[in-house]
Amino acid sequence: MFKVLPESEGHVLGVEVSRGYTKKDMQAFKEAFEQKIAQGHGRINLLVRLDKLDLSKVPVEHYIEDCRYALSQGENLGRIAVVGNSPMARAMVTADNLIMAGPKRGITERYFDLAELEQAWEFVRG
Repeated sequence: MFKVLPESEGHVLGVEVSRGYTKKDMQAFKEAFEQKIAQGHGRINLLVRLDKLDLSKVPVEHYIEDCRYALSQGENLGRIAVVGNSPMARAMVTADNLIMAGPKRGITERYFDLAELEQAWEFVRG
């Protein structure tokens, strides 16, 4: 399940993904992200809350599609905060950083434990 968090404003989009997620959820994310782009905010900073996500319910093809979409949107991404409570989510951020983050690309992605949620919001608002 996907939802936009109420703290989203300006160039910041916060979302929560819980349980598993479907193609409909993926489409809802794309629409929310592209709406931010259309508002003319430049690079969009994302906070993605995954602490309620059951990774066993996410088909591999959905993860691959998400990665492809993120790569295609590199010029529109700025800071990405992934908030979770699992070693797997932390490992996903490490892998993402190898593929798409870096100063030349203008993308910075960091993992935050759930207890660091406020620091994650500060990171994406900065």
